[in-house]
Amino acid sequence: MTILALLLAASTPPRVTEVVEPKARTVVVQAYIPAPPQMSDREAAAWSVLADALYDGSEEFSRDRLRDYATQAGEPLSIEAWPDFIKIQVTEPEGGMTVAALIVESLCLRASLTDEAVQQSVLRLRRRQLAPWSEALFDLDLPFAKVTTELVRNVYKNAFVPRSMSFVVGGAIEAGKGEAEIVKRFDVPAEFPPRRTRFDFAARQRLAHSANVATLEWRGAPMKPSDKDYVAKCLGVVALGVGKESALFRVAREAEGKTYRQEAVLWPTAQGWAPRFLCARTGEKDTSELTALREALLRDIETWDEGTLARTRAMLSSSREGWNPLSPFWTSLAGPMRDELADRCSLAGIEQLSGTPGIVLDSSATTLAELKDAASSLLEKAGVVLIPGRG
Repeated sequence: MTILALLLAASTPPRVTEVVEPKARTVVVQAYIPAPPQMSDREAAAWSVLADALYDGSEEFSRDRLRDYATQAGEPLSIEAWPDFIKIQVTEPEGGMTVAALIVESLCLRASLTDEAVQQSVLRLRRRQLAPWSEALFDLDLPFAKVTTELVRNVYKNAFVPRSMSFVVGGAIEAGKGEAEIVKRFDVPAEFPPRRTRFDFAARQRLAHSANVATLEWRGAPMKPSDKDYVAKCLGVVALGVGKESALFRVAREAEGKTYRQEAVLWPTAQGWAPRFLCARTGEKDTSELTALREALLRDIETWDEGTLARTRAMLSSSREGWNPLSPFWTSLAGPMRDELADRCSLAGIEQLSGTPGIVLDSSATTLAELKDAASSLLEKAGVVLIPGRG
């Protein structure tokens, strides 16, 4: 047996984070599955189809049985396809951790993925119509019509391997029991994945919006909680784009009159939170004049004072705690983090993907100069993404 075969044969305990809340009335089990690296456009399309087709069930759970078991706590089964990871979430009543873990295990390791389920998912995604803001956030133009059942199954077998997955168990659980439940189900010998179906083309960006709306975005590299300037950058994101006191609102909307919507988003990825500063405006196809906004924003940063720092600290704290409706931390496809168990689990799960779960942000030591430097660096190093309006 080769060294590679020996390594694959050895079991790799899954990574598990627990979010223990004894007073919760539910239990949440989440699985995070990173996408295969460097997916082609068809693989990326199959990734979204796969998440949708998983609702059809598994060897143990038919679609109807899955729906019945997964909604016992009044919360539906949630399967979300992000560009580079899939999140599966099952919520059960207090005491239902074993059932929730079984459903997650079954979907992760023994999904049905029938021809009919895949074909129906392809049709749904081809017919899906997104609002312009969602088109800006999910900006890839994916060839769903070219997705086959064989490709979906291939992507599933390459990605859904226990050594690559991570998990969160939260709610009314005893410390250590959630991890033990997951390890029992997923600490299994690794297998050789099948050969990936390779294609020549990378996923392409959307060429135009479906409506007469243009969007401009400054998009930065993902930020890991382990980065030494992570807290300062998080503060910078808030100061630049969260709320009516933010630089984006004051400069892009009020002073320049260039946009009708502007927002900072910390976008979840398998490598960390990606800072994204988005602006939308109606009208013409040409949005080149908006690029001058970056210089105006950089000039605005120089005017920030201790009041800016104090406001930003408070906004960041409330965003992480889930009771700021303007939170930039997107923890689900529904939007920013809320004051709910599932979102607290998602916060931990997304940060676990990048290798640093359970981080506690303390911004009290961050100075005004560090805030300004971090915000300027975010804008200067960000790439510009322009999507013109239709017409």
